[in-house]
Amino acid sequence: MNTNGTPIGPVPEQASVPNTPVGPIGVIEVCKVVYEIIEILFSSAGSLGRGTVIYLARHDGQMYIIKDHWVENPSHEVEMMKAVNGIPGVPTLIDHWEVELLSNIPDVTSQYQAEKYKASMKGNRAHVRIVMSPRGRPLTKFRTKCELVTCIRDVLVGKHGLIQKPPSLM
Repeated sequence: MNTNGTPIGPVPEQASVPNTPVGPIGVIEVCKVVYEIIEILFSSAGSLGRGTVIYLARHDGQMYIIKDHWVENPSHEVEMMKAVNGIPGVPTLIDHWEVELLSNIPDVTSQYQAEKYKASMKGNRAHVRIVMSPRGRPLTKFRTKCELVTCIRDVLVGKHGLIQKPPSLM
């Protein structure tokens, strides 16, 4: 919310997301670049998670996926994305940002915790946004059972050498 109490962007639980959006439903900023939110693809439920929201967004006519979430190690996912860059079927990291409340003041969970509870918290999470492209189809939209099983198998056995194959699968 901004200083007068009105929402800056859509609230995922309240947003009505059409199957074929007419236009942007809001905006989101990543590293001073403003993206138009076209659709909310995923929003985590509950108050104990990482507050993950996945957006389909547009900037300069190009479509992107933006993952907005809270993590203890902000660089971990970015480093993994860089490690798998260029592998067919894996989205390309376009940009990432540790969200700042003001210039050089990171948006972290400790800012929202009362001082008396900070010592009992397990960790301090940073607010992170990751921009990726292109958009793939979710596993729930597989075309055939064979396609689903093949996809899961490829992840489990590390088709591209990212995970060592167990001897029983060689």
